[in-house]
Amino acid sequence: MGAESSGVFVVVEGPEGAGKSTLVRSLATRLLAEGHHVVTVREPGGTPVAEAARKVVLKFPHDMTPAAELFLFALIWCSVSSGRRWRRETS
Repeated sequence: MGAESSGVFVVVEGPEGAGKSTLVRSLATRLLAEGHHVVTVREPGGTPVAEAARKVVLKFPHDMTPAAELFLFALIWCSVSSGRRWRRETS
Protein backbone atom coordinates (compact mmCIF):
# COMPACT_ATOMS: atom_id res chain seq x y z
CA MET A 1 0.00 0.00 0.00
CA GLY A 2 1.24 3.42 -0.86
CA ALA A 3 1.20 6.53 1.31
CA GLU A 4 -1.97 7.71 -0.42
CA SER A 5 -3.91 4.59 0.63
CA SER A 6 -6.44 4.97 3.42
CA GLY A 7 -6.68 1.25 4.17
CA VAL A 8 -8.39 -1.95 3.21
CA PHE A 9 -11.41 -3.65 4.77
CA VAL A 10 -11.16 -7.44 4.52
CA VAL A 11 -14.10 -9.75 5.26
CA VAL A 12 -13.63 -13.47 5.94
CA GLU A 13 -16.80 -15.53 5.53
CA GLY A 14 -17.47 -19.22 6.02
CA PRO A 15 -19.50 -21.79 7.92
CA GLU A 16 -19.05 -22.60 11.60
CA GLY A 17 -15.77 -24.43 12.21
CA ALA A 18 -14.26 -23.60 8.82
CA GLY A 19 -11.20 -21.88 10.31
CA LYS A 20 -12.15 -18.24 9.89
CA SER A 21 -10.63 -17.16 13.21
CA THR A 22 -7.42 -19.06 12.47
CA LEU A 23 -7.18 -17.43 9.04
CA VAL A 24 -7.79 -13.95 10.47
CA ARG A 25 -5.08 -14.42 13.12
CA SER A 26 -2.62 -15.67 10.51
CA LEU A 27 -3.41 -12.85 8.09
CA ALA A 28 -3.17 -10.23 10.84
CA THR A 29 0.20 -11.61 11.97
CA ARG A 30 1.57 -11.47 8.43
CA LEU A 31 0.27 -7.96 7.77
CA LEU A 32 1.74 -6.74 11.05
CA ALA A 33 5.09 -8.31 10.14
CA GLU A 34 4.95 -6.32 6.90
CA GLY A 35 4.44 -3.11 8.90
CA HIS A 36 0.71 -2.58 8.37
CA HIS A 37 -1.69 -1.35 11.05
CA VAL A 38 -4.25 -4.09 11.74
CA VAL A 39 -7.58 -3.98 13.57
CA THR A 40 -9.65 -7.16 13.74
CA VAL A 41 -13.29 -7.33 14.74
CA ARG A 42 -15.77 -10.15 14.63
CA GLU A 43 -19.36 -10.35 13.63
CA PRO A 44 -21.58 -10.81 15.33
CA GLY A 45 -19.83 -8.83 18.00
CA GLY A 46 -17.34 -6.00 18.21
CA THR A 47 -19.12 -3.71 20.67
CA PRO A 48 -20.25 -4.38 24.26
CA VAL A 49 -23.93 -4.50 23.20
CA ALA A 50 -23.18 -6.71 20.19
CA GLU A 51 -21.08 -9.08 22.32
CA ALA A 52 -23.96 -9.46 24.81
CA ALA A 53 -26.44 -10.18 22.00
CA ARG A 54 -23.99 -12.67 20.47
CA LYS A 55 -23.85 -14.57 23.77
CA VAL A 56 -27.66 -14.82 23.80
CA VAL A 57 -27.74 -16.14 20.22
CA LEU A 58 -25.05 -18.74 20.94
CA LYS A 59 -26.50 -19.81 24.32
CA PHE A 60 -30.07 -20.37 23.07
CA PRO A 61 -29.75 -21.40 19.40
CA HIS A 62 -32.87 -23.59 19.42
CA ASP A 63 -35.00 -21.67 21.93
CA MET A 64 -35.42 -18.56 19.82
CA THR A 65 -37.97 -17.79 17.13
CA PRO A 66 -36.60 -16.75 13.74
CA ALA A 67 -37.98 -13.25 14.29
CA ALA A 68 -36.22 -12.95 17.67
CA GLU A 69 -32.92 -14.05 16.11
CA LEU A 70 -33.42 -11.58 13.26
CA PHE A 71 -33.95 -8.71 15.69
CA LEU A 72 -30.89 -9.69 17.73
CA PHE A 73 -28.75 -9.70 14.59
CA ALA A 74 -30.24 -6.33 13.59
CA LEU A 75 -29.24 -5.02 17.02
CA ILE A 76 -25.72 -6.36 16.49
CA TRP A 77 -25.37 -4.87 13.01
CA CYS A 78 -26.65 -1.47 14.17
CA SER A 79 -24.27 -1.49 17.12
CA VAL A 80 -21.25 -2.43 15.00
CA SER A 81 -22.06 -0.13 12.08
CA SER A 82 -22.44 2.90 14.35
CA GLY A 83 -18.69 2.62 14.99
CA ARG A 84 -19.07 3.68 18.62
CA ARG A 85 -17.12 1.98 21.40
CA TRP A 86 -15.74 -0.85 19.29
CA ARG A 87 -14.17 -3.66 21.24
CA ARG A 88 -11.13 -3.87 19.06
CA GLU A 89 -8.77 -6.77 18.95
CA THR A 90 -5.83 -4.57 18.00
CA SER A 91 -2.53 -6.15 17.22
